[in-house]
Amino acid sequence: FDSTQSTSQARPEKQALFDNSDNLQFIFRFIISINFITMSADPRFDINEDGTAKNPAAFREALREDPEKLKAIEEDPQLAEAILGDDTNKMQEVLKQVYQQAKAKAQRDAKDKENLTSVDILRAGSRVPRDPVVLYEGMLQAGLQYGPAFRLLTDVYVPDAVAEGQ
Repeated sequence: FDSTQSTSQARPEKQALFDNSDNLQFIFRFIISINFITMSADPRFDINEDGTAKNPAAFREALREDPEKLKAIEEDPQLAEAILGDDTNKMQEVLKQVYQQAKAKAQRDAKDKENLTSVDILRAGSRVPRDPVVLYEGMLQAGLQYGPAFRLLTDVYVPDAVAEGQ
């Protein structure tokens, strides 16, 4: 026995099936698909509390029958193989991983939203610039007259939805 040699073998750790940055964009696209799927009235898309399919064979078959979902999944060959292939355990593991990521993201988003005030929320959603002169002209037409000393707004932004409606 040579004491200079390492006695321990490096054991591979269990890694997520899709943990590199190239696959993350496909995972998030698939998360969106899963969100639409789980809102479906089709019982073939029913999932367990851990995100796995209640009936994996029916789940896979329902995905294969839906051209939109199939197209979204097939954009990533590795993801398509895991979800649409014959290995049910691999499919369940991917579904569980995607579900957990979506759940964690939803929790982070909810926590972030709790930390925002209503003004912050409005500010974040208002990205279309408007001319303050036009704003004051609109106020004048509505019966609100502000003289030059009270025209303090220099930067005005409106929400995208308001800008699209105008």
